[in-house]
Amino acid sequence: MSREESSHDQDRRAEILLAGRNRILEMVVSNSPLEETLAAILLMIESQFDGMICSVLLLDQDGLHTRHGAGARLPEAYRRAIDGKAIGPKEGSCGTAMFRGEQVIVSDILKDPLWDEYRDLAVRCGLRACWSTPILSHSAEILGSFAVYCPQPGSPGPIELELIKTATRIASVAIERWQSELDRQRAQENLRLAELKYRSIFEQAVFGIFQSTPEGVCLSANPALARMFGHESAAEFMASTTAGLQQFYVDPESRAKFVRTMDENGNVHDFEVQAYRKNGSVMWLSISAHAIRDGGRVVRYEGMCQDITERKVLEKQLFQAQKMEAVGRLAGGISHDFNNILGVILGQGELLLKKLQPSETRWRIEQICQAGQRAAALTGRLLAFSRQQILQPAALDLNQVVENLATMLNHLIGEDVALVLSLDPELGPINAEAGQIEQLLMNLVVNARDAMPRGGKLTICTFNFELDESFCYQHAGTKPGQCVALTVSDTGTGLDEKTSARLFEPFFTTKESGKGTGLGLATVYGIVKQSGGYISVDSELGKGTAFSIYLPRVTEGGNAKKPGTFPPALACGNETLLLVEDAAPLRDVTREFLKEVGYVVLEAHDALDALKMAKHYQAEISLLITDVVLPGMNGRELAEQLILLRPGMKVLYISGYTDDAIVRHGVSKSELTFLEKPFTQDALTRKVREMLDAPT
Repeated sequence: MSREESSHDQDRRAEILLAGRNRILEMVVSNSPLEETLAAILLMIESQFDGMICSVLLLDQDGLHTRHGAGARLPEAYRRAIDGKAIGPKEGSCGTAMFRGEQVIVSDILKDPLWDEYRDLAVRCGLRACWSTPILSHSAEILGSFAVYCPQPGSPGPIELELIKTATRIASVAIERWQSELDRQRAQENLRLAELKYRSIFEQAVFGIFQSTPEGVCLSANPALARMFGHESAAEFMASTTAGLQQFYVDPESRAKFVRTMDENGNVHDFEVQAYRKNGSVMWLSISAHAIRDGGRVVRYEGMCQDITERKVLEKQLFQAQKMEAVGRLAGGISHDFNNILGVILGQGELLLKKLQPSETRWRIEQICQAGQRAAALTGRLLAFSRQQILQPAALDLNQVVENLATMLNHLIGEDVALVLSLDPELGPINAEAGQIEQLLMNLVVNARDAMPRGGKLTICTFNFELDESFCYQHAGTKPGQCVALTVSDTGTGLDEKTSARLFEPFFTTKESGKGTGLGLATVYGIVKQSGGYISVDSELGKGTAFSIYLPRVTEGGNAKKPGTFPPALACGNETLLLVEDAAPLRDVTREFLKEVGYVVLEAHDALDALKMAKHYQAEISLLITDVVLPGMNGRELAEQLILLRPGMKVLYISGYTDDAIVRHGVSKSELTFLEKPFTQDALTRKVREMLDAPT
């Protein structure tokens, strides 16, 4: 289809093409829609080809399929048929040109195998030749194809090829500019969405987010951070930071350490500090942040913080509980060993006193025994603190205990202290030992009296209370449920926070030297814990102290236990007893106590020795007296094996304490099976006689 042109025609065509190209480039620069720009390119080229139709197909983003770009003069049916088709080695002129990346000239569609799939449609649409050229980017990537369709078979000449080359170059510029603008719009939209997402996170986050300068000027803060500090909004918080963020630090050195760490490491993780809220209260914050640098210089901090006040409170409670548990174990262990020693001292002293007439020697031994009894009372308090006493609890009316002690308490506190009772008449019963609750009250009242040297008011309250999940979360060691509350509060001198934290430690006292053992409140703590309760103290210097005790409430209908009646101690007996005690001096004293009143005593130093003796002894053994804690097999396990050998034998446990849960559970079911060390001869013989005379 080559044609001859005069110089005039060439000049005229050049002018038309230049004007058209300039107009199209203006459209590109002004970001006209791509379809309009491509249509203008086709119109410019079609004006130079008589009866020919031009079109542009774009390569889809997947790089595998075509999309219609422009070609208004193409028949609609044909345009729809090729839109979205895959490129390939035999996909007509356009699909093949994009697949190969080179120009494809088909001079006769009717004969060319590339058009096998589309031949009938093309011929029906009056298309007989198709010259397709791939449109390439500046980096030689395929963007689409420019096609010229002819109504008769034929090939392009130099003029047509030059026009096609011009068209593809301009189309390439237009498509690349359009893609660039599209990418820019996508980037802007992604940035907008990212900013919305960040803003949503920033605004809705449950933890505080901030930006600040190293000097402490707050650049931004989210609502969560504002709420942490007690402000209604981020704007209000920002307005309050005129003096810099350092104004919120309780310890200025913490801020200095934070800045040093950021400067040296560029970040901090879980940096814990105390900070002031708007109302002046103190909270704990955990800060994680990183430094933003400009040319090596730190220009700002970005980070987040969490309010960990509750966690710090729980950690403190846990530490206190672990410390008290450790001290309790130590106290219990010492008390157990000390009770064995006291048992020997008091026992031998008692035996000696029976043989001596009034004399200076007898007086001195009496002094030794009295000192031993005071020491035994001291170890009893230690055992109460360590929760290693054997209790005999029963349903108890706490109001009745308070009322019974009221007169004694009034005498105890003196006339300058007013005692106020506020007792709930609907108070539920508790499961506790009356003697221990009385001791608890006495210790708390004495402590309150000593805190009011110039007089004041002492208030004892009781009321029903329910420990809910929230209360238990804030007070480690408590369990949800119904309980009975007892509060003892005074208007005395009060305590600071450090003193309150150590208040229940054994031997810790705020009194002058020689005026207190330091075991009163430790005993209270032990009694409450062993009774399954919880105790807390609330105190402030100059504003008094309040102790709050929460004890489990028992099922309604429980009856208070009545004191048992014990038979008189018998001074004699002739039954055979098996005594098992690993401490030889204490075993000797116990044997003498029993032999002196007529019993036959078999001795064993451990469980294996006792088993051998029980197997080989021919006569009846009426009672096993065994220490709970023995080397190897313990007293409970020994008793179970001996009862299998001698089913009628009874068992009496003796010990200064027991930390074995199974033994504690078993002993608590029968108040006649346990005797605490140290014991007197009268207490031992009374207990033995009870056991022997009790029905089987």
